[in-house]
Amino acid sequence: TSSISHQYHFVNEYKNWTQAQRYCRVNYTDLATIDNMKEINSLLNAVNESYKGLAWIGLYDNLDDWRWSLDDDAFYNE
Repeated sequence: TSSISHQYHFVNEYKNWTQAQRYCRVNYTDLATIDNMKEINSLLNAVNESYKGLAWIGLYDNLDDWRWSLDDDAFYNE
C-alpha cells in the first residue's frame, strides 16, 4: 500500500468559501482534502489552541451530493 502525505497551509484571513477556494487555487492547489479522522485530529492539534474560528475545506454539497472541490480523480489515486 502507498501513503500520500498532504501538505496544508493555514491562511488566517476572513474569506467566504468561494474566495477561499479561489485563493487556494491561485496560491496552492485547492482547498484541503481530508482523508480520515486521524488527519482531522492532526490538523486540529497543529492549530494554535487559542484559535476559535472556522476553517474551510474542499468538501461541498452539490444538490444533495457531497463532492470535493479538487475534481481530479488522478490526484486521489496517486
